[in-house]
Amino acid sequence: MTRLETMKARFLAEPTIISQLPITLPNGCEVSEINGSCAECGNALTDEQLHGNVSRPMSNVVSFDAHGVCASCITIFPLHGRVRAIGDEMRMEWIKNGQWVGANLESETILSKLILWLKRQLRTLVN
Repeated sequence: MTRLETMKARFLAEPTIISQLPITLPNGCEVSEINGSCAECGNALTDEQLHGNVSRPMSNVVSFDAHGVCASCITIFPLHGRVRAIGDEMRMEWIKNGQWVGANLESETILSKLILWLKRQLRTLVN
């Protein structure tokens, strides 16, 4: 089986990523969606265009191994990454040029919004 055939077979056999979410991390942050964009044209993928597996290799990490199919340019491509709980935030990480890179994510949970608000209030009181 060629690499392309393997990607197609996995895409057809595996569930959507969104169907495996949400997952709550130990810090209360919720991973409610994982978004991707086409590797060729850059168009955003819909939930139905992103299939794969979501796992919890550690309690503070949500990992995904997926394939995206772009309806615009008819391209299939792999997507791999993880979301980590760091303090009271989340960090999205992916592999770029053979190295892990990432960016902090804004959490949508009420608990994290409350914690952020309290921290701001405490800073205001201290300053």
